[in-house]
Amino acid sequence: MDGRAEQRLPARVELPGGHHREQPRGGADHDLLREVDAIGGDRTRQRRAVVEAGRSAARSGVTPDSSGLVSRRGLRHARPVRVTILASGSGGNATLIQAGGRRVLVDAGIGPRVLADRMRRAFGRVLDLDAIVLTHPHGDHVGKVVPCAKAFDATVYLSEATKRRLSLPGLRTRVFGRNAPFDVGPIRVDPMPVPHDAPQVALVFQHKHARAAIVTDLGHVPAGLASHLDGCQLVLLESNHDPGLLALGPYPEFLKRRIASSVGHLSNAQAAALMRELSSDTREIVLMHLSQKCNTPLIAMREAKKALGARRVKLRVADQDEPVDLRVQVAGPVRRRISDDQLALAF
Repeated sequence: MDGRAEQRLPARVELPGGHHREQPRGGADHDLLREVDAIGGDRTRQRRAVVEAGRSAARSGVTPDSSGLVSRRGLRHARPVRVTILASGSGGNATLIQAGGRRVLVDAGIGPRVLADRMRRAFGRVLDLDAIVLTHPHGDHVGKVVPCAKAFDATVYLSEATKRRLSLPGLRTRVFGRNAPFDVGPIRVDPMPVPHDAPQVALVFQHKHARAAIVTDLGHVPAGLASHLDGCQLVLLESNHDPGLLALGPYPEFLKRRIASSVGHLSNAQAAALMRELSSDTREIVLMHLSQKCNTPLIAMREAKKALGARRVKLRVADQDEPVDLRVQVAGPVRRRISDDQLALAF
């Protein structure tokens, strides 16, 4: 890991809205596909062990730590994990994770002024950031990372493959392995490589027993992805395009081929197929990264609802310009064992 800044940050950093903070001084496509498909049973077994441990703690009635997550005296809730989609689409992507007193921005495809405006609309004020985690080096995900990291004094977490493709002057960086879980304070982040024409990762964020996933920018669903998402109460999932609309759309043929390729973007049908494989832990799915020219929310929702059938899963569609605010919370038992179906999402 590289924890050093490449150059000193300025003593005074201007923030959006006229505020400021005093700053202390101080591969190729085939290789990507092979890496994705080589994920083996060890990681799956480890992940399942973590998920089952969480379920067992919720059933046992034993307080696992001082958080008050599980209590014999009465139903108590840990502070929820809050997930706020600030922008989703080819015009820029940014999602804020709040848990355990930390704030982590996933991707920075919108600038600091737009980011601050979305925060005001979602929370009524501009929030500090502890970290920015980058999924891959495409402009709609990383195009504004330098000004955002400087404006909010945030450490940038990224894979080595992504770092090699970016220029990040003056930023504090931490490099993570694309198959190696890492921590941002009390938040565990579990990446998994997925097939895209850039080194992309799906991310699972876990705080105590609450788990939320961000899965976008992938051309097909690789083996092991559904297992990677096991235990996630909330899944943000790409549903980029309708193949018929893409074929008839305004894009040049080379771009249509790229989007529809095995290292492009998930169609509505491909996203729906993954939804069928998700475990019963998943209580809410948000459709992400919808094409504005080759998809509609109505078409994407119709495909998703057909795939989910009678399952009690809440569906939403993320927006390019309007924040979507979500909470993930796991409830403990009251003097009795509880079933998996009583693990609750609080909104």
